[in-house]
Amino acid sequence: MTEDVGTVAHVRGVVSAGPYRLSFESESDGVEAIKRLVAYFLVSVMPRDGLDESLTSLHEIYEFNEENLRLALVEPSQVKHGPGTIRAIHERAPFAIGR
Repeated sequence: MTEDVGTVAHVRGVVSAGPYRLSFESESDGVEAIKRLVAYFLVSVMPRDGLDESLTSLHEIYEFNEENLRLALVEPSQVKHGPGTIRAIHERAPFAIGR
């Protein structure tokens, strides 16, 4: 999905557990809206046995992207050019739905 399909999604939710209440809302449009709705749906119908693993994976993906965004926003105080050494390469597995 790469083209704008003219879709707007607005999602609201409330979860209550004992004395705690969590509410959230999200709004997006185009292909992003469809992808977010599919993600909400997949988590909502996830079998109980897969829920912990799913949430752990989503949390790790969130942290990975949040850290990359944070690092991208930091302006370097000093720029140096010279030879370097690659010490590690990290790649995420491609996202796939299916068996």
